Amino acid sequence: MRKSTLTWLGLAAGLFAIGRADASAFIPGNLVVYEANQGGSALSSTGGTPIVLVEVAAGIAGQTQATAPQVIALPTSGTGTLLTSGTSTSTGLLKLTNGGAQLAFTGHTANAGAANINTITARAVGIVDASGNYSIATTYTGGSGNQTRVAVTNDGATYYIGDQGGIYSNAGTASQSTGINPRAIQIYNGQTYAQQTSGTANVPIISSLTPALPSSSAVTSAGLTGITNLNNSNDFVAFATGSNGANIDSIYTTTTTGLTKWALVTGAWVNEGAATIAGGLYGITGKSNGSGGFDFFATSGTGGNAGQSVVSFSDTAAFNAAPALTATTSLFTAPANTALKGIDFAPVPEPASLGLAAIGMLALGRRRRA
Repeated sequence: MRKSTLTWLGLAAGLFAIGRADASAFIPGNLVVYEANQGGSALSSTGGTPIVLVEVAAGIAGQTQATAPQVIALPTSGTGTLLTSGTSTSTGLLKLTNGGAQLAFTGHTANAGAANINTITARAVGIVDASGNYSIATTYTGGSGNQTRVAVTNDGATYYIGDQGGIYSNAGTASQSTGINPRAIQIYNGQTYAQQTSGTANVPIISSLTPALPSSSAVTSAGLTGITNLNNSNDFVAFATGSNGANIDSIYTTTTTGLTKWALVTGAWVNEGAATIAGGLYGITGKSNGSGGFDFFATSGTGGNAGQSVVSFSDTAAFNAAPALTATTSLFTAPANTALKGIDFAPVPEPASLGLAAIGMLALGRRRRA
């Protein structure tokens, strides 16, 4: 097991870079889950709650905080501070972004004390790279009383940030008028999508954003026809099955009761049905299983409950068919007084980093042979 403690290294390139003397690279294929509180005192609905990132092995059942491959506790005071709302059921989403090189997430940069953490308008995007190094990537000013939820980037420089007040783009900009109250945001095939929850008839749950990639330009949204009428959704994951070329054509949304599946059929999205999972699901990620179905990894519960788990399961049904889910396997159980929120795969080194690493290994081999 690799444990991690954060220490201040310095301010570089406009980022608050927080490194660890014992930093460990993530294991490719593993998962990372966003925890609120790490088993401290009871979760608060108002005060700032510590954020902890836990690496979880994707194929090993029964892991705990003590046996997880790596635990990264983010600073709760001083430079690099990032805090969340512990019991909120719409915060703490974690997204693999920038071509898979970083995990991005959001939080508040100061503690509210006895006041509601959502009154802290100074907010930031945190990132963690493949080596486990944590940084504040950018900051923004939210609206008092609103929640900060999610962030994505395609280049590590410009971000779309999902906040209860709307879609923000990079440091200090005002909320953009998108007509939606975003929760999850994802980038697929060069297009950004935002998800919300609504039970109002014909209100889209998933929308595409314009500009397609994060930009400082004003943001507009267009709902995906047919993905409507779902008032308990939390997160989503999408795939391109090949049935519609390179376009994403299979979407799964987590809900407070389980999972809902959507398919793009003759140009319109069709609700393929819902599958019930005890306790519901919050964050989700997944991958193709090579047999026409998908393997999923999710956090159980609603994002604000203690004692949650990271679970794995599969949909064995093909495209444009009702979900046929396997039984869930518990990979990781959170300690007491901890909420599990977002989840995604661990980041991987950027191509340039891989090249430098290969050169370094080659040089080391030559020195040894000499």
